[in-house]
Amino acid sequence: MAEDSRELLIRERIRAWDMAAPELERVRWKEIVNADTARAISSLEGPFQSALIHHGLRPTSGLVQLQAIFKLLAGKQFPSSLG
Repeated sequence: MAEDSRELLIRERIRAWDMAAPELERVRWKEIVNADTARAISSLEGPFQSALIHHGLRPTSGLVQLQAIFKLLAGKQFPSSLG
């Protein structure tokens, strides 16, 4: 494909997305406004409970370990949670 025709194709695609953007945004907002949050939560309850049963809760989110690593890198002290 010649460079000129490739550039033209790219420009046409950009124009098409620019034209579609307002409609896509309208549809997105309509879906957000009309979303049934209670139904969505209810439909996710089973998979959530299954994940808890099969994987359990983590004792930490990892933030505590990350802070310990930052302390270590700062040279303040050796974190006991990493040892």
